[in-house]
Amino acid sequence: RPRAHRTRASSGSALRAALLCALACGCGGAHAAAVGSSHAPPAEGPVELSLVTSDGARVELASQRGGVVLLFVVSTYDGVCQAAIRPVSSFTISHLDTVVLGVVAQPDAETFAGLYAETFAPPFTVTYEPEGTIALGTSDLGAFEAVPTFVMLDGFGVIADTHVGW
Repeated sequence: RPRAHRTRASSGSALRAALLCALACGCGGAHAAAVGSSHAPPAEGPVELSLVTSDGARVELASQRGGVVLLFVVSTYDGVCQAAIRPVSSFTISHLDTVVLGVVAQPDAETFAGLYAETFAPPFTVTYEPEGTIALGTSDLGAFEAVPTFVMLDGFGVIADTHVGW
């Protein structure tokens, strides 16, 4: 019986992942090219962002100052973003001195952030930015060329490095 139970659990995870992909593709995923068309430059000083977790808790980047923060900016429907979860999870586990935040940046981010977190159960906190400025490219992070994008903030909250792609 334990073996059958594990099979059902993994089937449930696969089903949730398939559902997440199907919902995302049917809810704006095909129009992602229009998102992020702004060319706003990144902030020169500390990044000021207020993020929200799927359970509604606020995460203020200002409150993370004094430590290094890695922002893993993703779209839930992107296969490369999904593939990058494993190495980002490994990094999170092996670098406990770094706060890692997954940031869902796409239309309907609020809807998909919780499902993404539930489906993949990463060891990092999954958030979204409720104003949508990250997806539009008008936040303190500036515009992104693609997802996933990794943004490293230093202890002062200033962008130390940005890497696009996996």
